[in-house]
Amino acid sequence: MTPSTFPWEDEAIDFLRSGIADVDPNRGWSNFEFISGGVISEVDVLVLTRKGAFLVEIKSTPGRLVGDQQRWTFHRPDGGRSTMENPLLGANRKAKRIKSLLEHRWRKVAGPNAGPRPPFIQPVVFLSDPNLEVDLTPDARVGVYGRDDSNATAKGKPLTGIRAALSQLGATEANDPKFKQLNTPVTDAIAKALEEIGIKESDHTRRVGSWVLRLDTVTERPGIQDFVADHAQTRGVTRRVRIYSRQPQMSDDQATSLRLAADREFLVAERVNHPNVVRAFEKFDTDLGTALVFEHDPTAVRLDHWLTTTEGLTLDDRLSVLRQLAETMQAVHRRKVTHRALSPGSVLVRPGQTKNGEPRWVVRVTDFSLAGRDHPASRASTVGTGTGTRGGTRFGLPTAAPGDVELLADAAAGLFCAPELALEGEPDGVLLDVFSFGALAFDVLAGRLPGDSSDAVREALRAGRGLQLAAAVPGVSEALHDMVVEATRPVVSERSSSFDDVLAWLDLAEEQLTEPDAGTDT
Repeated sequence: MTPSTFPWEDEAIDFLRSGIADVDPNRGWSNFEFISGGVISEVDVLVLTRKGAFLVEIKSTPGRLVGDQQRWTFHRPDGGRSTMENPLLGANRKAKRIKSLLEHRWRKVAGPNAGPRPPFIQPVVFLSDPNLEVDLTPDARVGVYGRDDSNATAKGKPLTGIRAALSQLGATEANDPKFKQLNTPVTDAIAKALEEIGIKESDHTRRVGSWVLRLDTVTERPGIQDFVADHAQTRGVTRRVRIYSRQPQMSDDQATSLRLAADREFLVAERVNHPNVVRAFEKFDTDLGTALVFEHDPTAVRLDHWLTTTEGLTLDDRLSVLRQLAETMQAVHRRKVTHRALSPGSVLVRPGQTKNGEPRWVVRVTDFSLAGRDHPASRASTVGTGTGTRGGTRFGLPTAAPGDVELLADAAAGLFCAPELALEGEPDGVLLDVFSFGALAFDVLAGRLPGDSSDAVREALRAGRGLQLAAAVPGVSEALHDMVVEATRPVVSERSSSFDDVLAWLDLAEEQLTEPDAGTDT
C-alpha cells in the first residue's frame, strides 16, 4: 500500500494494513488515482480478501458526525462545522467505475479459475477517529465502519470494526447461498487488470491546461466534476474548474447534451455579467473533456450547507438571502435567460464585507448547465406593480433536450423542480425558476426540505395546491406563507408569473414584520 500525503490518512491506512494478514489471496492498494470516461477518481484504499473486494473511503475528522443518506455534517471539537455529500455515494461511483474497467479487461487477464467476470466491489466508509460520536440515521450507517479498537459510538453503541468487516467471514456469508470466497486467481487477475488500467500513485493533483486541479476537492455528478484549481505559472491565482466528460454508458444523444450543456453554461456565466452570478473566464478542450474555468471564493458554500453549518441565523439573514436570490433571478430574466434548475447546489452563500456596504451574507448563483432562452410570453403581474413582461432570446443558447434534467441536474434538484418539467414540450423557463425559488424559500424558512423525495413533493403540491409554509412554521407571516404557496402552485396558470411578483410578496412580508404589533416568529 502506498503512503498518503496526509498523516491522518496514513495512520488509518496503517491500521488497515496491520489488521489484514499478508497472505494469499489478500491484496491491497492505497492512495491511487485512475481515469474512466474522462472522470478522475482518487481512491483511498482498495482491499481484496477472501470475504470480497472493498473500496474504502477514509474520513478522519474528529468530533461529532450528524447526517442521513444524502448529507453529512461534522461538528469539530474547535466548534467548526463541515458539510459534505455522504461519502458512501462517491465511493459507490468509484467502485462502479473500477468494476467497469475490470470487465473490459477480464477475458485477457483472468485465468481458468478466476471465473467469467470480476467480483462486485463493495463501497465502505472508514471513520478512523477513535473517539468520534456518530449520530447518523439508521439507513446512513449502512456500509459505515469504525476502528475495531475504538471508543467511537453510533447512538451509544460501538461502530462495527472495519478490519472485521473486510476480512472476517461470519453468519451472513455462511447463510448466503450466492456468496463465493475470492481466491488467489481472482485477486491475481484484478492485480493484472489494475496494472493494465494504469493506476498511479496520487499526489492529489492533476494538471489541465494552465490549471493544477486539487483532486481532494472534487465534487461530482454523472459526467461533471468540479475542482478547486491553482494556476500553474501564477502563484495565488485560484479558480474552480468544471470538466464535462462523456461517460462510457452514455448514448450519442446524451454525449451531445453534455457538450451543449458546457456551451450553455459558459455562454451565460461569461456574458451575463452580474455581481451575484458566478462568472466564467475560460473554456477549452482537454483529454478529459470540456473544461470551464470559473471564479472561486473559498468562503462561499452551497445554500444547504450554509443552512446546516451556520449558527445564529436570524430571520433577517434568511430574508436577505431570499431577496438577493429573487433580485438576481429578476436581473437574469431581464437579460432574456432562465436558469431552469435552481436548487441548493446552484446557490452559493458567502460572508459579506459589511464594512464595504455588503449585507451580512451574499448570494451567488451558479450552475447554468440547463439554462434556456426566455419564453416568448407576457403576463400581468398577480401582485404588486410589476408587469412580468418577457420574450425573445439571448446569447444563442442551445436548447436543452427533454431528458437533460435527469442527465445534468444536481442530485437534489428534483425536490425543487416544477412538476411541468417532466412533461412533454418546452415549459416556460421563468415559471420554472419562480417555482424553484418558492421551494428554496420553503427550505430556507422552514429549515427542512420540501419533501423526502420527488414523489413526496408532488403529493404535497397536490394536497395543498402549493407548498404550505404555515404548516411547517407555525406563526409565519401571512405574506411569507402566501409567497411560497403562490410561487409553488402546481398549475402553471395559477403560479406567480415573475420575480416582480415574488419581490412584491417579500416587500409585503417585511412591512408586516416591521409593524408595531408584529410577532417575533419566523
